[in-house]
Amino acid sequence: MPGVEKKDIQVNVSEQSFCVRGSREDIDFLGCWSLAHPVNEEKAKAKYKNGLLYAIMPLKKPLKGKKIPVE
Repeated sequence: MPGVEKKDIQVNVSEQSFCVRGSREDIDFLGCWSLAHPVNEEKAKAKYKNGLLYAIMPLKKPLKGKKIPVE
């Protein structure tokens, strides 16, 4: 997202998806993605640094499962 200012970025998070909207002088953009597991939107955070957007979305519940050995 080089050339985009932090004030021109909007991130929306729901339990199963997130969308990023932004703009700069010559273009508007929107991207939405589905998430494989439910996230806790109340604890979600976004950080924009050096032209990169970082989205941290903790899982709502830890994944359950059993570790198995690799043979």
